Amino acid sequence: MKGQLPVLSVNPLPPLYGAWMNQLLAGPIPSETKATCDDCAMAAAPGTQPSPTARFFDPVLKCCTYMPTLPNFLVGRILSDFDLPAKAAMGMQSRLQTSGTVTPLGVTMSPTY
Repeated sequence: MKGQLPVLSVNPLPPLYGAWMNQLLAGPIPSETKATCDDCAMAAAPGTQPSPTARFFDPVLKCCTYMPTLPNFLVGRILSDFDLPAKAAMGMQSRLQTSGTVTPLGVTMSPTY
């Protein structure tokens, strides 16, 4: 229909949040029309040589390297979910061992981050 946003064929949210949103929303989540994740505006265009003073994200990492603050219930879920790759649990174990990032409320980003 004219004027409607395209709908995502796959739920973009993690399973826990996806289940909550499916219950709360009347329909599927519309596609993001403002983000440039597929064509990152902060990564140099393929095949171009940026100037030495230009600042770009690593095209492999882009902004997806953001380190969120995780509430305690998500930390527990990550550590107890055996369907997640071992790398996810190891990453969480590493964050739990970083001084100053763990509180009763969850895990925050490190001061150096």
